Amino acid sequence: MWVSGEDIAGIGQRFRATNAWLAALTGNRLPASFYAGDMLGSFNSWMRLLTGGLFGLALVGFLYPHLEGASKTWATDGEVR
Repeated sequence: MWVSGEDIAGIGQRFRATNAWLAALTGNRLPASFYAGDMLGSFNSWMRLLTGGLFGLALVGFLYPHLEGASKTWATDGEVR
């Protein structure tokens, strides 16, 4: 499938390098170290932590019912009659 350049215009443009959009949105009320980089406590580190946690919860929520059903099947197959 071909993707036009307009669809991926933000990729490779270092959109998150400075987070100038966030600084403008918040009126630069936070320290400069919050907006730039990926050190602990910066916006990027908080967003990575948040999205990673949400992905982990979604993965568990998706896999748990499947594993529970499979374990019930394994338990009934392994019973001695």
